[in-house]
Amino acid sequence: MGHVQCVRCGQLADEIAVPVWGGKIGEEVKARICGACWAAWTDQQTKVINEYRLNLREAASREMLTREMRKFLSLPASS
Repeated sequence: MGHVQCVRCGQLADEIAVPVWGGKIGEEVKARICGACWAAWTDQQTKVINEYRLNLREAASREMLTREMRKFLSLPASS
């Protein structure tokens, strides 16, 4: 297992061992976030979905979840 310099916690830590989101954002997360911070996000993700009553079949809800994920993981907003 490799290591990554995590932008959220600032530590050199184990990389994410499980598949994350697909596409460019998935690659960015895998390259910049450690496994522990990703695990913390997966717990928080459920809370965000429930609190905002997101329907992930709707594009607007998926976009909001992505924005919240970027904030939580200290990733810059996508352009």
